Amino acid sequence: MIEQGTLLNFVGGTWQRADAREKIAVHNPATGEVITSAPLSEGAAVARAVEAAQKALPAWRRTPAGDRIQPLFRLKALLDAQFTEVAKLLTDFHLVIPTIPGFTLSGPVQEPGWEFKRVARAWTELMTRLGYPRYGVQGGDWGAAISREVGRIDPERVIGVHLNLIPGAGATSEPTPAELAPLDAAERERTWASWRRQQAFASEQQGYADLQSTRPQTLAYALTDSPVGQLAWIAEKFATWSDIPIDRDLLLTNVMLYWLTRTAGSAGAIYYERAHAAYWGQPPEPSRTPTALLDLAHENFIPLRHKVAGTDNVVRWTSHPRGGHFAALEVPELLAADVRAFFRD
Repeated sequence: MIEQGTLLNFVGGTWQRADAREKIAVHNPATGEVITSAPLSEGAAVARAVEAAQKALPAWRRTPAGDRIQPLFRLKALLDAQFTEVAKLLTDFHLVIPTIPGFTLSGPVQEPGWEFKRVARAWTELMTRLGYPRYGVQGGDWGAAISREVGRIDPERVIGVHLNLIPGAGATSEPTPAELAPLDAAERERTWASWRRQQAFASEQQGYADLQSTRPQTLAYALTDSPVGQLAWIAEKFATWSDIPIDRDLLLTNVMLYWLTRTAGSAGAIYYERAHAAYWGQPPEPSRTPTALLDLAHENFIPLRHKVAGTDNVVRWTSHPRGGHFAALEVPELLAADVRAFFRD
């Protein structure tokens, strides 16, 4: 076990303040097998371990017929340890699973300005440097905003965008007669339901976003100082935003990733950066990239088809009666199957 208070920051090629006895282990996501490991305190050894892992895993996976599989770019903001089960179910894809700058293993950012559009530009550059001529993206939460933007700005290479949340797709104001008039009865009822859910979220759950959009640094001191505070901040979201109970060990792993890396502040700052970006408050820029939505019944917001029709090229819409905000943890089989179906079409 790592002693309480130990900080694991990879700075200048060296893991600082790490217990020399602890090791980083690199696992094959498909089998769980440890490919290689190295002491956390030896930066060069860690670098060699990662390089060895990259060489051990194939750059492309192939179907039985020998066809090359397109890489799938998987993004998510809040929970960085949640993709292990989904990764095991998508071994027929080559997965690139980055951590958003400022979140957990990416470490605290060293400069301001890391809002989601900047992250999207960084990810397209990442895929260029990795040598991928074409790829798909998938995301939820902040990863949904980033993935949608990746598809919008790189449409020649992005073959599709799969989301389990479309940002801004729910009702944000009380439906008007003019809005409801062209809709069928089912879409009108869904629009009212979307507005009611939005009202409930604004009155009971919006505070965390408002705080991080205005004074993220004040909150950061409290969360970084107290592991109990960090636990409460994340566990409350697990409890409130999920439809299906989430494993306790996964919860604790996610909390530890934030607390040990001291990234509560820089992760929360993405709210501030978005709220203070020049584009904030403007309607979303349209995307022509083929998009799929896995619409889970207990997500925080109810998306509306007529609202996204003018901004997104939605070619697949799958609704499911179970699942909430954390699709990869709550319904990993469903998510993996929908991703596979979309990118195989």
